Amino acid sequence: RIHEYELDELLELEINLTQALFDMEREGFKIDLPYIESERDTIQKLEVRLKQQCYDIAHKEISKRLKAAKLIDVEYVDKLVEVLEFLEHGGMKKKVYKRTGEIKWSGEFDQFNAANPHFIKKIFPAMGLESTEKTDKGQDSWNKLALAGFEHPIAELVVRARACDGMLRFYKQFLDNMDENCVIHPSIQQA
Repeated sequence: RIHEYELDELLELEINLTQALFDMEREGFKIDLPYIESERDTIQKLEVRLKQQCYDIAHKEISKRLKAAKLIDVEYVDKLVEVLEFLEHGGMKKKVYKRTGEIKWSGEFDQFNAANPHFIKKIFPAMGLESTEKTDKGQDSWNKLALAGFEHPIAELVVRARACDGMLRFYKQFLDNMDENCVIHPSIQQA
């Protein structure tokens, strides 16, 4: 049929391309490990600074609101105290044992987990920042578009911290997928 439809040249191109792609997969691509590690380290340092700035702003703002609310609304004060504890414990979950009154914190500590919308969902409203964007399910959205609507400096810091998080995951892929010779062997899918 190939001869019938005069596709001999296309078949030849396809065979050559397939061989070239196979060779690329087998040989792989050499990764500049010192460069990747240097970039990763630079981005990690920036992310730590951004998260610290977010933490400082959020802590200051929530503490200020807590002082102002002490005389007004006990429920609101309790909520702010809860959010402040959540912030100070890096988003870890609090468990209070009723019998003993003992408090245990569980989960992974993160100075300010900007990448986690659930973390932001707790912190921003306590700072008086309400999202005007909604998800498909009608919940407050804390994505980049929603954050762009805020004039508060923490919103831009969160966007930048999230960008750092994305870049760190990008560089991690190289480190996770290269072999002992710093070579990545891709799987190339031909369409």
